[in-house]
Amino acid sequence: MVELNEKRKDLTNEAYSRINSKIRDNKYFDDDIIVVYDDEIHESIAGIVAGRIKDYYYKPTLVFSNAKEDGILKGSGRSIEDYNIISKLRDFSNLFEKLGGHAMAAGFSIKKENLEILRNELNKNSDLILENFIEKVKIDCSLDFKLLNYNIVEELKLLEPYGKANPEPLFGAKNVEIKSISIIGKNKNVIKLVLSQDDLEFSGIIFTNFEKYIKYFNEKFKTNDIISEQNNIKNKFIDILYTPVINEYMNTKSIQLLIKDIR
Repeated sequence: MVELNEKRKDLTNEAYSRINSKIRDNKYFDDDIIVVYDDEIHESIAGIVAGRIKDYYYKPTLVFSNAKEDGILKGSGRSIEDYNIISKLRDFSNLFEKLGGHAMAAGFSIKKENLEILRNELNKNSDLILENFIEKVKIDCSLDFKLLNYNIVEELKLLEPYGKANPEPLFGAKNVEIKSISIIGKNKNVIKLVLSQDDLEFSGIIFTNFEKYIKYFNEKFKTNDIISEQNNIKNKFIDILYTPVINEYMNTKSIQLLIKDIR
């Protein structure tokens, strides 16, 4: 089972990288609605990849793969808060062979010849404005480092288990200094930060959207490779959204910040 899960992760990562390259090469990222076809991706991971692409660009994303039937494409879509994807797709139901879903996600099949028509129609009629592409995040409250302690983190555990109906508590902190950035993990796709505020330091971990945040750091700090150009981040500050947890490693406990977003 573990081996199968690892293989699925590898296939997903490969498909994500390949499809993101297609999006960049074709400049689909300029579209309001990203529509992309890949003849190698397995339909079982199309939804996962669509979700990751959506998170990366914060734009509604449709990923298509080959169906078993000749000339038919099967796809999955993931959306953003201000775009009801199933409602919009139903406006062009004549282009689909099958279609189902809800406001934030959809599954469908389409004749290959209709793919470009769908791309054009969705983008021509998106009704989205620039403000819609700025992700809105609700936080529980601001929590500066000087207020963060083991008691608070332990008390947060009383709110578990977390899930869709009970999301993890989310806090914000502004003007946090970056002391260092490193890449860790088996697949080298986890970002570790050492962060400082009011002379207090905590480590922060970013588990998701690796490429998005590396790109963000390079653009923000005007570097080509933020990891090898650490000197460029001295005296640089960011705002963070995070969930604090207690990390136990080799009989040592520390407060660690799970970074959910930065700016």
